[in-house]
Amino acid sequence: MSSITVAETTTRKELTSNVTRVEDFDVEKLSFQFRKTDKGSKSVNITYNGKPLYLDFPLIKTWGATCWDDNVTNVSMNLAFGGDEARWSDATRAFYDCLMSIERAIKDYAQEHSEQLFGKVKSAEILDELMNAFVRQNDKYGPSHKVKFQYREGDDVPYKCEIYDMNGKPEYLVSRKKSEDGTTLPLPQGEGEDAKTPLDLIKKVDRPFVKGVLQVGSMYFVSGSFGVSTRVIQLNVRRSHNMVGSGVNYVSTRDTESMVLKAIDDSEKAYAEKVENETTSYTAAQDSEDEDEDEEEVEQEAAVVEPEPVVEEKPKKKKVVRRKKKVSKA
Repeated sequence: MSSITVAETTTRKELTSNVTRVEDFDVEKLSFQFRKTDKGSKSVNITYNGKPLYLDFPLIKTWGATCWDDNVTNVSMNLAFGGDEARWSDATRAFYDCLMSIERAIKDYAQEHSEQLFGKVKSAEILDELMNAFVRQNDKYGPSHKVKFQYREGDDVPYKCEIYDMNGKPEYLVSRKKSEDGTTLPLPQGEGEDAKTPLDLIKKVDRPFVKGVLQVGSMYFVSGSFGVSTRVIQLNVRRSHNMVGSGVNYVSTRDTESMVLKAIDDSEKAYAEKVENETTSYTAAQDSEDEDEDEEEVEQEAAVVEPEPVVEEKPKKKKVVRRKKKVSKA
């Protein structure tokens, strides 16, 4: 099994003995321990062979890491099995069966101890309504399982999950590592405000697939409902390669390109020379035509005789003769 770091205080040997492959999961080794605090809050620890349950799950599709209402302290990710079960691999089927057996065990425990947990006996049908689904079913997209990223406010590295690429190269670490000569190495995600987070490393646009280790937590009780959450401990991320927008040139160079490029250059050079010659000839012809036109204009201007100015005669005024009115004698 490949090396995995769950926590700074956990050694590789201890971890290997604590992690269970989903193919090897045995629900009979699952146990529940009820706890109640002095303040009255309740919880139920879930263990596997008396230890915390860590599951090593296979490569599976995800829609990316998301946060609720832009709250970076509440980041989660859905692991999507897909709607076509016929296309599931044996490992995918084992993962689904593992989660479903855990869900049934949780429901069985809740029904058997419903009076202790809820104050009165509740039927299986009522508990189905009260329980937040461990595995969500969807007729169109298939089942999915929601995992969370643990966040600790104020820590230099707030998300308690380690992320690697498919080759094991670190992309997000919870602590600084040292080289062979003892030099402290920088965090791969960067530091401060510019540090990358799971939201940056597991994006929906990359159509990612993930595999890794998750931890099954305790049963929780909120506002009458109950459920069990899981958190990511470690991930390997496979991203699909989108050529458009990647900023990477994927076009290959072939040996014959130099010959093709030379032929193109020669053709363009010959064409440019042809255009230049035609342009020169056209310009010379235009200059000659312009000179001829200029000479004709000068000759025409010299031959033009300006006409004498025409003097307009003023119209004669018509003389009006008024007759005197005869006065009759009395």
